[in-house]
Amino acid sequence: MHGVSSVREIVTFVLGTTSVLCWGVAEIPQIITNFKEKSAEGLAVTFLMTWIIG
Repeated sequence: MHGVSSVREIVTFVLGTTSVLCWGVAEIPQIITNFKEKSAEGLAVTFLMTWIIG
């Protein structure tokens, strides 16, 4: 059985979660702009594909 998580696992989890949260918050202005303009013209398909694959 694996009882206590190692420090490395905890740091990895915290950094990964922080990264996802920062990315999500950074996208809010773009989401608002797209919603107001009712357009996704500024959204690059290649960016989305790269992000999904990553």
